[in-house]
Amino acid sequence: MQFFWKVPVNRFRPRHDAGPSRPTIAVTLAESEATEACRRLLAHIRTLSPGGPARKDRIRPYELPGDLLPHICLLDVLPGDRYRFRLFGTALVDAYGGDATGRMLSEIETGESLEHAHDVCRQVVVSRQPVLTRISFETGLGPIVYDRVVLPLVDAEGEVHWLMALIRIIEGAERHSLLAGLGERLLAVG
Repeated sequence: MQFFWKVPVNRFRPRHDAGPSRPTIAVTLAESEATEACRRLLAHIRTLSPGGPARKDRIRPYELPGDLLPHICLLDVLPGDRYRFRLFGTALVDAYGGDATGRMLSEIETGESLEHAHDVCRQVVVSRQPVLTRISFETGLGPIVYDRVVLPLVDAEGEVHWLMALIRIIEGAERHSLLAGLGERLLAVG
């Protein structure tokens, strides 16, 4: 694994107070190092478009492996390096403690966490290639580790207008809010 980003996350807490968190580490992953769920999504998308990014209009939710759909979010790529959640899967709503559908990424993330998320999104848009990362952080209730794959989706002209992400927790209880305070931020902005 290659070091990618280190983000302080003192604001990351489960919904109930679990004490301070230790820094988050994000590393880029080779596909072989990613969770089986991330590899299955990549394999499925490649069947739709073997030579490059998949067209959004070719993706059918009912064709995705059923256990992946709740862990998927779609983002609109907007002018000015902005991203809006078009869809936020039910497993993500449970893990994050709120629904981000219709919200801007900048409404959900702040500081270095927002900078990291923007860097990954920007990298996917520019490179037109998926980016796999493993994110880990400690809470007072124990570690939370998750894999994330972000893929570009294109329109009929081949322009990247959407991103698809799968977020899969691999260590730590899904019973905690993955990103503490997110639920409160979602309620505050709504």
